[in-house]
Amino acid sequence: MHSRQTVTCHVNIDILLQESLAHMQCAIDDMKIISSKCTCGALAETSVTYGKHIIIDTSMFTHKIYIQQDTKHSLNSIAKTVTLNNINYILTDLVNYTQHNDYNGHYTALAYAGIHWYEYDEKKRISINPNRDVTPHIIIYVKCD
Repeated sequence: MHSRQTVTCHVNIDILLQESLAHMQCAIDDMKIISSKCTCGALAETSVTYGKHIIIDTSMFTHKIYIQQDTKHSLNSIAKTVTLNNINYILTDLVNYTQHNDYNGHYTALAYAGIHWYEYDEKKRISINPNRDVTPHIIIYVKCD
């Protein structure tokens, strides 16, 4: 029986906070593997193989400590590709957070299709300007085939 390995990593958020999301590769290169376990619960070997999706948690941009700062980033400024273990991944999606007031906010899904960005909000899909500022909560990259 083959069990799937899950890997928990932490990218260097200081790089993203101080530089920008264009420096995603630097933040990834400086990441630390926190744990690596098989779905059976046993610790996995130290050799890490990444799957088809890389999900980058950028929720620090939506945390109340940082939300008061300028944590918005242009969609064009987000790194379009990253490399892990000599495997290329391309940007496909992100979850965006829009704060309405001190207590309320709203999440939307943004999909990147080549040169076009689309926003999915409830039941509607609209094309959006690639220069639009966003506050990403999660950024998703997919393995290039």
